[in-house]
Amino acid sequence: TSTQQKVAFAVRRGIEILKTKNIDALALDNPGLRYGLELTVDSPLGALSLLNVHMKSGCFVDNYSREQSDACQTFAQQAPILTAWAQQKEKAGLPYMMLGDFNHRLSAPYNHLTRQLALNADDSKSSLENLSAGIIGCHPYYPAPIDHVFAGNMPLKTLNKKVTMHTFEDMKPKAMLSDHCALSVKFDQVDFSLSNGVQWHTQSKEYRLLTSAIYQRAEQALKNKTLPTSQWAVVMDVDETVLDNSPYQLTVEPTGVGYTPKTWDEWIVSEKATLIPGAKAFIETVFKLGGKVALVTNRHRHQDAHTWRNLKAVGIDVSTTNTCLIGRDNADKKVINGKTIVNDKDLRKQQLENGTASCYQPNDTRYSLFSGLEIVMQVGDNIQDFSEITQENANVDALLPLTNDEFILLPNATYGSWNE
Repeated sequence: TSTQQKVAFAVRRGIEILKTKNIDALALDNPGLRYGLELTVDSPLGALSLLNVHMKSGCFVDNYSREQSDACQTFAQQAPILTAWAQQKEKAGLPYMMLGDFNHRLSAPYNHLTRQLALNADDSKSSLENLSAGIIGCHPYYPAPIDHVFAGNMPLKTLNKKVTMHTFEDMKPKAMLSDHCALSVKFDQVDFSLSNGVQWHTQSKEYRLLTSAIYQRAEQALKNKTLPTSQWAVVMDVDETVLDNSPYQLTVEPTGVGYTPKTWDEWIVSEKATLIPGAKAFIETVFKLGGKVALVTNRHRHQDAHTWRNLKAVGIDVSTTNTCLIGRDNADKKVINGKTIVNDKDLRKQQLENGTASCYQPNDTRYSLFSGLEIVMQVGDNIQDFSEITQENANVDALLPLTNDEFILLPNATYGSWNE
C-alpha cells in the first residue's frame, strides 16, 4: 500500500559478490521505502563495501538539525545511521563507498551532514571524500546536485578519478526521462614517476662522486687537525649521512603517497638501509685516530636497536666503547629556547660534552661510557645537523669558512628541513 522506492545494484558478470545486506534502519519502518542496500564485492583493493541509499526528500537546507519540517525530522533520523555506517567502515580500515540519491546538497563543505561524514567516531578527520563534489546537477531547475558518490579508506591519491554526469539526448525539462541523470566514477591507477631528487640520488654518478669526495676531504681534514689529548668525538647524523634510505624512497614514491610515519617505521624495523659512499672509510679513520663517533639521529630513540643492527649489517664496527647512538626523544624538542638550545640536536650534543648522554646499549639499557667528549667535527646532510643552526637562521656566508674542517655537509636532494 506504500510507494515502493527500492535501491538496487547491477553488477557486471565476472565480479564476485561477497555479501549483500539490507540496511533496514534507513527505511524507518516504512515497508519498501528508502531501504539502504550494502553490497560487498571483490576488487583490486580487496573486499569493497558499497552502500546504495535513497534518503528522504524535501529537506534541502544546510543544517537539517535546525529545521522542524516533517522532511527534515525524518532526515534527522536517517543521518546518524549513515554516519555510523561510515564510521564503522573507517574503524575497520576497509575500502568503502556510499552512493545514490542523498536528496541533500552535500557538495558544500559547510553542510551539516557533510561535516558529520568527515569525522570519525573520536572526532578525528575521516578518509571519506565526496568524489562528485565538483559536479553541477543536470536538471536546469536544480543546479545543486543531490546525487553523490563518496569513497573512504581508498588510496585516492594514487587513483585517477573521472566523474561524469551522463545527460539525455534532449535536455529540455519536459523531454527528460527523469529529473536525475546518471552519475559515474571511473578509477584508473596513476603511474607515478620518481622525483628528480630520488633519481639523482639513486642513478647519478655525480651523487656517489660527491659523497665519496666530501668524505675523503673530511678524512684529510681530521688527520690535519691537532686532536685533543682528552676524549673526543665526531658527531654524525645517520640518515643520508651514514645510512642510505633510497630503497625506501624507491618503494613509496611509485605509490604516489610518499613518506608516511607508518611506512618509515616499517622501513627502520626492516634494517635494510645501505651505506652512503665514503661513510664507512671515514668512520674507520675516526676510530684509527683514537676518536669516538656520536650518532645523533632524528630517528626516535625507541628505534635505536634497529639502527644499531643496521649499522652492523653494512659493516660498520660500532661498539659501546667507540660509538654513542642517541635517537631523538620528546624532550629534545621541548627544551628548545632559541638561545642555548636552538634545534632539536643541541641538547644531545651538550649531553655528549658533559658526560650525561643517554647512549644506546645492546642490553636494552642506556648510559654513557664516556665522561665527556670534545666535539671536533660535525657531519650531516641537513644544515640543522649542525649546532645552534636552523633553516631559518642559517647564515651561509658565516658558515662557509667552517665547512673546511668543522661542519661537513653532504648533498641530499630528496628531503630535508628545506621542504618541511
